[in-house]
Amino acid sequence: MAHRALVAYERPDGRYNLHYSHEGAYELRLATDITSETPFGGKVPSTDQRNRLELMLEVQPDGAGISVDSGRYRATPVEMEPNAIALTLDTICAERLYYLTHEAFYVVDREFDVTAYRTFSFTMDHVAHRTNEGTTVGNGALVPVRWNDGEPVGDGVLRGRLRALRSITRDMLDRDVFDEDEARTYMIEKLQAWVHDDAKIHVHRDTT
Repeated sequence: MAHRALVAYERPDGRYNLHYSHEGAYELRLATDITSETPFGGKVPSTDQRNRLELMLEVQPDGAGISVDSGRYRATPVEMEPNAIALTLDTICAERLYYLTHEAFYVVDREFDVTAYRTFSFTMDHVAHRTNEGTTVGNGALVPVRWNDGEPVGDGVLRGRLRALRSITRDMLDRDVFDEDEARTYMIEKLQAWVHDDAKIHVHRDTT
């Protein structure tokens, strides 16, 4: 089973290059495995990979991309070739992040500090008697992860809560207890109640 994730690396211009990781959401390991010495995760430091990433981060949106000769490199947890370059975080969250299939999202700043989020989709699939289930892209929330000594605190509990919230909300929609707007409000309130300290969830809504 894949644990898909997206990783956004900050560029010198304040925008981001977007990379894919097929197993990157597993135990949120990329939050600690991505460093300046291992920019695409893994355990083997690579100056060459760091230099390659820096070159890709400097490519302009209308310029030629920096191709990666996969034959020269060992497989890395994060794919070295970006899916897209020079995007804002809002654009990534609205147009590139599939909240139903991407289990985690990471933002890597210029100092290689990594912020990890679990994803939650507002898409209510398999709801009886309903035809408008909503899109899976740009339609969900990012839930910040709490860390202690390099370990995610209560990540298993959080993932269980997220699954239960979707199941309960689908049931309430089927029973006509909620309409779509009420269901979304209920989910947002629950998600916000679960985050730590003064952290905030980041909500992105499908308007189609």
